[in-house]
Amino acid sequence: MLIILALLFYCFIVSLSFKQNSKLAAFLIFAGCVFVMGYRSVDYTADNVAYAGFFINESKRTIAESWKLVLAQDTKDPFFYFIGNILSKLGFTYRGYFVLIAAVFMGGYSYLMQKYSKDYFMSVLFLFSLNYAYFSMTGLRQALAMGFCFFAFDMAIRKKPIPFIILVLIGYLFHSSALIFLVFYPLKNFRITYKQGIAVAIAGFLALAFPSVINSIVEFFAWNDDLMAYSDRTTGLTISGFIIQLAILTFCGIYLAHDSNNSLRNISRIEPSPEFIAQKPMYEPYMNIMFLGLIIQAFAVNIDNIFRMSMYFAIFAGLAITNAVEVQEGENKTAFKVVLTLLLIVQFFRTTSYNSFTMFGGF
Repeated sequence: MLIILALLFYCFIVSLSFKQNSKLAAFLIFAGCVFVMGYRSVDYTADNVAYAGFFINESKRTIAESWKLVLAQDTKDPFFYFIGNILSKLGFTYRGYFVLIAAVFMGGYSYLMQKYSKDYFMSVLFLFSLNYAYFSMTGLRQALAMGFCFFAFDMAIRKKPIPFIILVLIGYLFHSSALIFLVFYPLKNFRITYKQGIAVAIAGFLALAFPSVINSIVEFFAWNDDLMAYSDRTTGLTISGFIIQLAILTFCGIYLAHDSNNSLRNISRIEPSPEFIAQKPMYEPYMNIMFLGLIIQAFAVNIDNIFRMSMYFAIFAGLAITNAVEVQEGENKTAFKVVLTLLLIVQFFRTTSYNSFTMFGGF
């Protein structure tokens, strides 16, 4: 854990020291995170050991043999291993692949952070405190897929549907769950009304009162056998993940829409005015993507692996929350920033994911 704490302190210093040069700050944070995450000990998690073994075994095949496996689709996401084999022929070791995966994941997140975050340190602290960084170091196939979805998010905001679709499909090659991110484009600019809240309430009610319905919904929408297998699971996660996401969404919903000058007067309004939306074009995308994550996270109470689908959307709260703080003024902004940072630090120490983190250990 001390290494991760040192990394977070480094990110804090960088974010303070290079406020006037956002691109340099984002790059330095990216480089520090890739170094630490990419050079983690292989035995940090059992999944890392398995992936290193797969890489070594795959490197013994010819490229043609690996491509046949891609066409046969006999294993989960074979394109991931096919790319690994190509890299091995170029001189990469499994360590090089780990670093590359960390670079794609953090590269996408750092790119968005530089464009959309108002507080780099808070965005990075969010990533580690809510275990998204940890997951990127154990779920390597999905980490690659999410890296491409980060860039796809930017394409969606810039209203470029073709690049958006291409990036999501590239992510899909590495982890089939990435296909769910396609729903973001048509939903990103939906007006924020009570209807999204009703959808969350219905999802939560079904998950708690009629869990078998959730299994049926997953089975109906599954687009391959791997996802179909989720519908057979009956082991769920605790409701804490749902509550945390709900709290973040509620905070952002209130303070993104109502700055410190009008929050008391307009706090009861469900829908922001058209003038507000025109001035803050990121409000609807942020809220809609978090609503999507929350609805899917409700299903994880019954089917644990569903949280993988929720991550594609919920992780963007790390950008939204900094914008909610930024629209405040004076003492309000300082108070919110201090309180939220302290809450994230407390959450970081509550998690045990980084207790055994070390670096440079081999296979």
